Amino acid sequence: MSDSLVEVSTESLPILRDAYKVNWPEHIVAYSFLDKMIKRFKERPEQREIVKIYSIGEKLEQDATFVAVTGNESVLLATLDLTFERLNIGLKCLNFDVRKVFLCVREIYRDTFTEFIKSRDLKILFDDATIMVHMKHEDAINLQYEIPEGLVIRSLSTSNADHINSIWPHRSPGSEKFIEYCIEMNLSVGLYDQVTGELLAWCLEHDNGNLLALQVDRNHLRKGYATIVTKAITKLIAQERGFDVHTNIVVANFKSLGLFEKLSFNKIDKNFWTGVVNK
Repeated sequence: MSDSLVEVSTESLPILRDAYKVNWPEHIVAYSFLDKMIKRFKERPEQREIVKIYSIGEKLEQDATFVAVTGNESVLLATLDLTFERLNIGLKCLNFDVRKVFLCVREIYRDTFTEFIKSRDLKILFDDATIMVHMKHEDAINLQYEIPEGLVIRSLSTSNADHINSIWPHRSPGSEKFIEYCIEMNLSVGLYDQVTGELLAWCLEHDNGNLLALQVDRNHLRKGYATIVTKAITKLIAQERGFDVHTNIVVANFKSLGLFEKLSFNKIDKNFWTGVVNK
């Protein structure tokens, strides 16, 4: 049926991903997410039961519209259909008895998305506007940084999740498990004291390729550590993923926007992160 969600087969995922190379880097979030899931499903087939990627009906090639839903009810929407009709159909197929968190809803989808929320009389739990910034692969791969004496950069451990979550401004019930998941499943960097093992600064990667939870421990502010870990994870993602790097920054977070501008990231889009549930 053309008005139902149909799970995209493993074999079709590369075709779907490659459709989003058009007008690069406009669709980098969709491309990055699909690329990561293709690799993840090969390495960990059980993840296919946790991350579901649906097309609208059987005609995936029509406009590459898809709706992805993760185990924690996060949702990613993407389409090449500029009427957004099939995106609207996809929204109508979702169950809102459980809270849904929509990730990176592009500004061009905004009218369709908000009209749907109004038509369903959904309760908006939060609605955060963000600026998406981007760095080309060749620039990211050539980033240079110096690690201060006595410190070391390495991947985060899931044992760090409690500390990271405790000072994460977006923490909520269950967010520690989300942090653990991101550390386990995606790339991350932590700046540690080489002697004591104390975690001083960190940054994670989200399933959709965004940088996540960039922070410095409150006892180690104003030492340039945020710049070090941002350069480190940007370079790591470029090396491991093989393409450009992007992230979204809350529009009112002028300090972070300034950091990424200083590092020569370019603004390319405006997105929204929105939580909704049935009233």
